[in-house]
Amino acid sequence: MQNTTTRPLISAHRGGRAEAPENTAAAFARAAELGIPGAECDVRISGDGVAMVIHDVTVDRTTGSSGVVHRMTAAELGDLDARAESPEWPTRVGVPTFAEVAQIAREIEYFEVEIKADANERIERLIPLLIEEIDAAEIRDIVKFISFEPGILELCYELAPDIPMALVGVFGSETSIQAAIDLHCNSIAASVSHLTREVVDAAHKAGLSVTCWTVNTAEDFANMVEWGVDVVTTDRPTMMQELLEG
Repeated sequence: MQNTTTRPLISAHRGGRAEAPENTAAAFARAAELGIPGAECDVRISGDGVAMVIHDVTVDRTTGSSGVVHRMTAAELGDLDARAESPEWPTRVGVPTFAEVAQIAREIEYFEVEIKADANERIERLIPLLIEEIDAAEIRDIVKFISFEPGILELCYELAPDIPMALVGVFGSETSIQAAIDLHCNSIAASVSHLTREVVDAAHKAGLSVTCWTVNTAEDFANMVEWGVDVVTTDRPTMMQELLEG
């Protein structure tokens, strides 16, 4: 998805973590109901082999409980209260399965699935599970796999070469774009603190679309629009959507 206009697609980072409990079904449902066209989630595998939506290796930060994700069952993760960083959220929400979130993603236009670094053995079990759940939800046409890890993207390409991919990174120079091309990516996902107009132009010239993360201020958003960034990933999706519509 390469932008041919100055209107980027807005994507809710972890479901819009400044507006709802991050990486929860409630956050993704809220973003979809508000008409936010895109969303991004993080995935890991549970101890009983279920794809789960959670950013960290442990549950400590987001739930206030303690435990390592890959040593807990999906049921145990689902029973946690994931409002530790959103205490004002009115209802209890647990750590969701990827299958739950994939069903919600049927209501949006674009869904980035970030596969977090992990032991090779767990990654090799996780990626086929993700593909299975993507197909069960019939959302293959809106999904993009993203990762900081080249080895993860290589396995994604091996198992599902038709699913688009983005290499996530700093991308502080035009030469860094070649790494994404070598991995068969069609996109880069670049940090807002390092992205430049020159890198955006070089990526587009190479046929790659550009996602920028994490864009949370009006000033940064204005730059992304001016530079022709394709996807703006943000913790504040309603704010960015309002700026875009304005």
